Amino acid sequence: PKIVSRQSDPLIASNEDKATLNWTLGLLPSETWNSSIFEVVFRIWKDPGFLKTKLLVIDRHGEVLIRPNYEKKISYDFNMSKLQVAFTLYGLTMKDENHYCLQVELGLHQPPLTDPVMLLLEDSPKIASPKQENVSVNVGDSLRINSQAKGLPAPTITWTKQGRIVGNDTLVLNRVTPNDSGVCLCSAHNQAGEDHKEIVVTV
Repeated sequence: PKIVSRQSDPLIASNEDKATLNWTLGLLPSETWNSSIFEVVFRIWKDPGFLKTKLLVIDRHGEVLIRPNYEKKISYDFNMSKLQVAFTLYGLTMKDENHYCLQVELGLHQPPLTDPVMLLLEDSPKIASPKQENVSVNVGDSLRINSQAKGLPAPTITWTKQGRIVGNDTLVLNRVTPNDSGVCLCSAHNQAGEDHKEIVVTV
């Protein structure tokens, strides 16, 4: 037996979504599933090559055993005739970002087939604060507005005014003058996307 195809590595999925990892096995004409494969295991893989937690096991008869507390977290699709197997993880969070592995046990006298895949999570930025859209400040005073954004990986935040950077996580305008009136743009971006919010400053 051998592994003839699988999904891309790393596999990139969205936070709070689901991810499906799939493999296709190959057998020689003289081999059959029941005679050549003892069981198929989907599990967490820990570098530098240690197999860690068993999540789901399919034996040579097609019987399935799922790890306790994972019954609603994981599902499988197994086609014995096509030698295809797929595992889907649901409700993804950062805790699920890990190496996962297909392990095909061939019996006591042969080493198993192993094929690890890295699951990476990403989520486009969403600016959580500031909430306000307008702010007034007196001439000569300073203005500071903190900003926060959610996303995976953690977004980079910048404040700009007329194309000029005026702050990173915090908008800073010192000793303001009437010339500081206008629109300040908060931008958050990561590899999954970007988000923007405008604040109108009145002096």
